[in-house]
Amino acid sequence: MTQADLAERARVSPGSIHRLERAEPGVALWVWLNAMEALGQLELIESLRDPLTEALAAEAAPKRAGSSRIPDLDF
Repeated sequence: MTQADLAERARVSPGSIHRLERAEPGVALWVWLNAMEALGQLELIESLRDPLTEALAAEAAPKRAGSSRIPDLDF
């Protein structure tokens, strides 16, 4: 597959693919993700998930404010 073919399939410019291949630091994450999707490699992102880190993040997430009881609307 040529750079032009990949750029078309990934919906990015050929210049973005060139910068991606050279690992330039300014390439946007969405360009990487679109290229991975075009190459059929997007599922590799899933293998990077860490259940322990996700559990710790969920535990540290702010809790929703407010009461869980149903308000009395009988005036």
